[in-house]
Amino acid sequence: MARLYATLGLQLHPERGDREGTQQLILLGFTIDTAGNRLTLPAERVAKVSGAAMALLSSAGKNSRFVRLKAMQRMAGLAVSTKLAIPAAQLYTRAIYDDLKVWGQIRDGRSDRSSDDRTNRFDDRPDRPSRHDRRLSHQSIRDLRFCASLRSGQEFGRLLWRPPASATLHTDASGAGWGGGLTIDGARYEARGRFRPADAPKHINAKEVLAVTLSLLSIEDKLPAGTVVRLFIDSQVALAVITGLSSRSPALVHELRRLHAVARRLSVALDGEWIPTAENAWADAQSRDEDRTEWSLKRRFFLPLDGLYGPTPCTASRQPRRRSCRGPTPATATQRPKRSAGCPSHWSTTTTGPTLRFPSSRWCCG
Repeated sequence: MARLYATLGLQLHPERGDREGTQQLILLGFTIDTAGNRLTLPAERVAKVSGAAMALLSSAGKNSRFVRLKAMQRMAGLAVSTKLAIPAAQLYTRAIYDDLKVWGQIRDGRSDRSSDDRTNRFDDRPDRPSRHDRRLSHQSIRDLRFCASLRSGQEFGRLLWRPPASATLHTDASGAGWGGGLTIDGARYEARGRFRPADAPKHINAKEVLAVTLSLLSIEDKLPAGTVVRLFIDSQVALAVITGLSSRSPALVHELRRLHAVARRLSVALDGEWIPTAENAWADAQSRDEDRTEWSLKRRFFLPLDGLYGPTPCTASRQPRRRSCRGPTPATATQRPKRSAGCPSHWSTTTTGPTLRFPSSRWCCG
């Protein structure tokens, strides 16, 4: 820069101006760091949010989950105001706003909650909720613990510009099953399965979000930490919920929490994009493909067999012990690999004959 100005016949003042430029700036309560490619919170804002959450947890622990209305409103406002730097703030304040709404209906006489839930711990008027206290749900307590765990210097914050996606994931859900297809480093992996009896009656939008969660669980060993996955999904409702991290539907929020927990554990970022159903044929075929060689056991039959035999394969050849059916199924050259995170035990055709495996009981249906 100095040589350029000298060539033009201009002189720079030796004490004025900034030769390096500004790479970190606090603007409207947020820290913009272009060198680190992050939009974060200043240390004082992080301390304010975590302090308010810890104070609310302390009050709830002393008064059977009852807290002051003003403290609850203040905490909700502080947390949701950080959503520009912490996108999951809307998800972690959803339960708190639900509690405020429910107790507002109780005060107005429009709720069916029992009198035990309406007991006021801050005065001597039972069965008559006061305007000055609310009771936190168990989900709100869990969300407050996340807010209380925020510390300055942690790896959180929104990326100013996201790196290009290194993997693509197509997912789809049908009435009875789900399917997904991952493409990473030129390799293609398939995942599919049937919904558990508890998930089968759910709305199709909730199933679409659940299909993303189950697909990630099935192919988690193929996704390195820090992978940016371009998600293709043919449900605009599910896409809006996943990208916005919020919904008024309790069923969708429940599935969204499960998906967010899985993505956070795997350190995977999802970049969603809508795709027409006609162009989502790969995942759609996986969700509707019914393999008659796969089957599941009722829980009352599975647990005794799992205790007796565990993961030992019933075959003449020696195979490594496995504790989960999420790994790839052994297949011949004429068979495509199949994954089924929703099927706890299944037959798989191998070169040595059929094999019956009993994986971990956490995958048991029924």
